[in-house]
Amino acid sequence: MADPGQAITSLVADFRQPAQDLPRAVTAALIVVGVLYFGIAATTVLMLGPAAESSTAPLADLLAIGVGSNVRVVAAAVLLTPGVMNAYYAGAAKLGAALGRDGALPA
Repeated sequence: MADPGQAITSLVADFRQPAQDLPRAVTAALIVVGVLYFGIAATTVLMLGPAAESSTAPLADLLAIGVGSNVRVVAAAVLLTPGVMNAYYAGAAKLGAALGRDGALPA
């Protein structure tokens, strides 16, 4: 499976000032993802304790503690899949538009 980050790179042309906007976007994304990552890591260690080491899906275990045991499938379907698919939809739309513009597909 391709990396969602690679699917997003085709959207850089939509920035008004790529040289200025792209570093800001990357910095903001790194900060937001870093804070979320460390927050989830800390919560996992605090909530699961030693059981986190043997868990195959600690985030699913956290959700099971908070919501109920049947949340694992819902978490994958509702939380994880749409985020990744959003990146692919945006990249595919740009690809289709470029192919139409270049004559490889009907305009």
